[in-house]
Amino acid sequence: MTIKKVENECLKKIEDAEKESERLIERAEIEASDLLKKAEEEAKDHAKKLIENARKEAEEEASEIIKEGEKGSEELKKKATGKLDDAIDAIIKSVLGL
Repeated sequence: MTIKKVENECLKKIEDAEKESERLIERAEIEASDLLKKAEEEAKDHAKKLIENARKEAEEEASEIIKEGEKGSEELKKKATGKLDDAIDAIIKSVLGL
C-alpha cells in the first residue's frame, strides 16, 4: 500500500468518525429535548393534581363551614322563636291584666 492510499484511508476514517460524532451529538440533543418535554408535562400534571386536591379540600371545608353556619342559624332561630312566643304571652297577659 502506498503512503497516499494509507493517508486517504486515515482521512476517510477521521471523516466517518466526525460524522458519527455529529450524529451522536444530534441524537443526544433530541433525546435531551424529549426528556425535558416529558419532565415539563409530568410537572404540569402534578401541578394540576395539586390544584385539584387543594380545590377539593377548600370546597369540603367551605361546605363544612356552611353546614355549621346553617346549624347555628337554626339554633338561633329556635331560640328567637321561643323567646318571641314568651314575649307574645307576656304582652297578652299584660294587656289582659293577667
